[in-house]
Amino acid sequence: MDLIGKEVVVLCANYIYTGVLEAVGHDVLVLSSPSIIYETGEWSDDAWRDAQRLPARRITIERTAAEALFELDRSAARER
Repeated sequence: MDLIGKEVVVLCANYIYTGVLEAVGHDVLVLSSPSIIYETGEWSDDAWRDAQRLPARRITIERTAAEALFELDRSAARER
């Protein structure tokens, strides 16, 4: 699964993050242009209901905190 350079969503126990996956280290994921998603709305919507850009160019997320990581593809949620 090569997601480097793609817009991803990271589901964690407390928060949902989105951004461009820059790197995957042994212990961390690195996202550039990061946002935190407070309310998703419908997964098939064109935009998040409440996503706020974080005041950083990059963030790191502990890999042990990530429950799921996937490429953002809203069209997949529209398929039945």
